Amino acid sequence: MAIFEGIFDLMSYFQRNNFQEIPSCLISLNSLANTSEATFYFEQFKKVELFLDRDDQGKKKTKELQREHPYCIDKSLEYVGYKDFNEMLMNDDRLGFLR
Repeated sequence: MAIFEGIFDLMSYFQRNNFQEIPSCLISLNSLANTSEATFYFEQFKKVELFLDRDDQGKKKTKELQREHPYCIDKSLEYVGYKDFNEMLMNDDRLGFLR
C-alpha cells in the first residue's frame, strides 16, 4: 500500500515507475486532514509506504503515523531536497505534473 498526500504526487509516481512495479493499493489523501479515513485500511497490509510532503506538516504526520503503525515506511527520503514527489520529478528533467 502506498499513501500520497496529493494526486499529482501519485501520478508522478506512476510516471517515474513507467506504470510498472506499482503497489496493489494506492491512496491519494488530497489533504492531510483525510489521513484518519485512510488509516482504516492500514491493518490490511504488512507494509504502508508514506509519500507525504517534506514540509513541516508532512514530516509531523509521517512521524505520527509511524508511531501509531510501526509498519509504515517513510518514503519521502526518496525526494530529499524537494517538497514532494512531483517537484522532484519536475526537476529531474522529466515532465512531472504541474500544479
